[in-house]
Amino acid sequence: MAAWVRQTEIIAREIDVAEFDAAGLRAETNALRGLTRMRIEEALDVMQTTCARFGVAVVVFPALRGTGISGCARWLTEKRALIGLTLRYKWDDQFWFTFFHEVAHVLLHRSKRPFVVDNADEDLSDRVIDPEMQQVEAEANRFSADTLIPPALLGAFLRAGTFTNDSIHEFSESVGVGPGIVVGRLQHEGVIAPHQGNTLKQKLDWGFKEE
Repeated sequence: MAAWVRQTEIIAREIDVAEFDAAGLRAETNALRGLTRMRIEEALDVMQTTCARFGVAVVVFPALRGTGISGCARWLTEKRALIGLTLRYKWDDQFWFTFFHEVAHVLLHRSKRPFVVDNADEDLSDRVIDPEMQQVEAEANRFSADTLIPPALLGAFLRAGTFTNDSIHEFSESVGVGPGIVVGRLQHEGVIAPHQGNTLKQKLDWGFKEE
């Protein structure tokens, strides 16, 4: 894990990053969530450029074999942060959830956890024992979920009770996110089965291989 984090740090050195601007980054989260409607290959460049404007270097680097990492957040200097991402889960909904999870660590947890490596376990809700870390992870999960799909809008959709590909697509258009994001959330909530709706997701394959 240390080797993977070190590699993301080396790559981040080559990224031109402004001084950290928490208010600016927070204000830009709505625009960043809108990138989920694009092909991930196109969205990544915009995401990296946007985050760099507010002091965050975003690096995508494949996980090293056996590490089980999906992302990390850390402070490189007092005024420069790093978000590292892998393609561990291979689908757009999980990639974007992890990205906003790491954004939450940068915005909310600098004083508590200036360095976080996520998902060294088997799922997106790491089995952590440390009570403070449990709270930090729960806050990051909630920030990510609520940023991607505002709770009030999700609640109304769930109450409607119709979860076809067409209805999911229409809802995603009204919310302003990619349909894969909605499918992933419904699967996570147990509303639809893990095999349902996957044609609306983007499969991520950039030719990365685990080392």
